Amino acid sequence: APPNRVQPHRHDARQRRGHRREVATGVVRGDERGPHRVHEARVPLRPEPSTTFPDLETGREAAARRAWTNAYDTLSASDAVEGLEPMDLELLAKSAWWTGRPAESIDARERAYALYIERGDVQRAAFTALTLRRELITKGEGSLAGGWLKRAEKLLEGEPESIAQGYLAIAHGGVAWRRG
Repeated sequence: APPNRVQPHRHDARQRRGHRREVATGVVRGDERGPHRVHEARVPLRPEPSTTFPDLETGREAAARRAWTNAYDTLSASDAVEGLEPMDLELLAKSAWWTGRPAESIDARERAYALYIERGDVQRAAFTALTLRRELITKGEGSLAGGWLKRAEKLLEGEPESIAQGYLAIAHGGVAWRRG
């Protein structure tokens, strides 16, 4: 089963070029606040094949199987041809990370973050910022990691409890542990 993820808004260049992609979704939990909240997440029931580049679906399937080299190769090719949606950029980042390409992973996550911000998806943007923080710490780039932590804090300020808030608490615990 695919992981529970908030479905991003679909206002991108492909729509402006006349391509149309719709994703079947199901409500996991709900309240009146809307789909950008964890309390009401819209979850893809099954990823829809790309209508513009068949390798995108192949890359998604490879990532689901954790065939990271295949996922990286096909998602990179799709990205070069048509650009990727933020969730697909996250898959590209994950496959780049697990195939020993940390710089490319960070680049793809930064692009996903920018798209989430552009679309107003605060929860996904904050979660992506926290993932960037973790990857940068792993690379020994604490100053950059601290910047991503601040971005996540600012995004989640005043937001209701969510998965991203939980990961923010974990990040704060890690900071306190390192300080002693």
